[in-house]
Amino acid sequence: MSTVCPKCGNLVPDGINLCPQCGTPVAPAPQAAPFQQPQPGYPQQAYPQQGYPQPGYPQQPGYPPQQGYAYPVYAVPVAVAPYPQAPSKNKPDTSFGAFFSDFFKGPTDAINRRVHPSGWLFGLLSFCAYILASFLITLIEYDSDMKYINSKYTAASMSFSVLLSALFSSGVLVLLVMMFSSAFKIRSLDFLSSLSLSGLSMIFAFPCTVIAYINTKIMNALDENQKFISISSSILAITTVFLSIALFAYATQNQKPGDKRHKPVWFTICTVGCYSVCELFIVWLFNKIFFG
Repeated sequence: MSTVCPKCGNLVPDGINLCPQCGTPVAPAPQAAPFQQPQPGYPQQAYPQQGYPQPGYPQQPGYPPQQGYAYPVYAVPVAVAPYPQAPSKNKPDTSFGAFFSDFFKGPTDAINRRVHPSGWLFGLLSFCAYILASFLITLIEYDSDMKYINSKYTAASMSFSVLLSALFSSGVLVLLVMMFSSAFKIRSLDFLSSLSLSGLSMIFAFPCTVIAYINTKIMNALDENQKFISISSSILAITTVFLSIALFAYATQNQKPGDKRHKPVWFTICTVGCYSVCELFIVWLFNKIFFG
């Protein structure tokens, strides 16, 4: 390391004790002390230093935790499973077990929950059971009755007439429910929703038809002189009564806030009344077609 002359300021190279410019003696530059590695076992005197912890390396046991610059921690996106959602209230449970379970708890509530396009199968099966029962009972009854056993064709034609009458009457009921629900502004129903409501409202048609037939056969066997009044007509009337109750309950639960209270009553009267008149007309029409 060069030395500066104290007299003239000239640089004196290393290893020369006299200034080459003015001849002034110059002391050599002090040498830096060599760096020595601290020996183990002796405490090291130094300024305290703050460490810089590296992310991802665990802290070694036995050493005090280091404090220093904290690296930012970034959130890593984690795929989270979607929270299970509750079933939609608009879409009903279309299982038969759930329907019959709800039906025995509350018939009208069970029907109203399934007035939906996905509930059309319930209404269709209800209508099919009623139509098939009417056809088979008529076929068996008129085939065994001596007054109408002139030919197999008579029994078959009468059964076929009843089949078509029940089929067209069921279709008329579906259209009436859809038309009057829109006319009274209760709730707009499409064809499938109207099928589910009207078919489930006629759910007692099949068992009442079968029970009325069995009651008639029993009464004819026990009371040949017909001294007692048959209750078969009263059993069949249960179908119309439950139809009115189901339609009234549906209209009551689905009318808009602020609507008049008598609107469900008129909806039920118009629907059931028009259905009864159309049913009588359809039966008369097919009797005319088949038997003149």
